[in-house]
This record gives sequence, C-alpha cells and structure tokens, in this order.
Amino acid sequence: MRHLAIASFLLLGSVPAHAEMTVAANCSRLSVSGGIAACDGYANISLRSEGEDLLYAFKVTAPSAHCSPVAYSVVKAPYATGADVLGISGYLQPGQSEFVYVGKNWPKGQESTFRLMATGLVQGCNTVGLQNWSAIVQDVIVPE
Repeated sequence: MRHLAIASFLLLGSVPAHAEMTVAANCSRLSVSGGIAACDGYANISLRSEGEDLLYAFKVTAPSAHCSPVAYSVVKAPYATGADVLGISGYLQPGQSEFVYVGKNWPKGQESTFRLMATGLVQGCNTVGLQNWSAIVQDVIVPE
C-alpha cells in the first residue's frame, strides 16, 4: 500500500525509535525528466519488528549538506515493480525530516530489509542530475 508521508514534528517526543544511521548511495545511471532527477543507486535499511499490531515508519532526514531538495522512497527488497513501493516522502529541503510509513503486520522479531531510493529536483547545485545522495534514517513505531 502506498502512503505519502506527512511530516509531523509534534510526534517526535512520543515516537519510540531506534538508533539513527546515515546511509548513502552513488548514482551510476542518471535519468532526468521534467526537472526531476532519478538515481538508480540505493541503500539497504532495516527494522526489527516488535509486534504485528504496531505501525512502523522510517524518519528520513535530508542532510544539511544537500544543496537541492530530495524525495526518498522506501521499497521492498529486492525491488521488482512499482507495487513494491511502501512509502514516499515529499521533497525534503536540507535538514528537513519526514516520516515514511511502511505499515504493520511485520511478525514479532522479524528483521526486514528495505531499499531507500532517492529522486532530486534539478535546481541549486543539482544542475545535471544526482551524482550521489545520503540520508539520516531512523526506524520508529508510530502511535495510533
């Protein structure tokens, strides 16, 4: 199921979370269309389920060193089709964060691996497409 994540900084104090990690990817094939630059590189991210009835998300932060907006997608690994996309952030400015929801019904104790992918807007220093990208990622349990 596809969800467009909406930033909600009011929840940050009450969201159970695990350690942050910084991930990065290089883009070997660039695709630019309509001012949007897609990157074929990805980073593996994971979460360990603490129960099937819990809603999970990844808090994704665009590093402050980014010079143009980037949107992040969380997809099932290995990625095969658009149906494998679990959630997509909006375009994040440097330093901005957003929750990307990945759903529930993950069996307790299961370690699940996902791919984090990115697209960028062609603006700022990103004049020809993404060469590489990074993100600060943290898996969280979302209170319902």
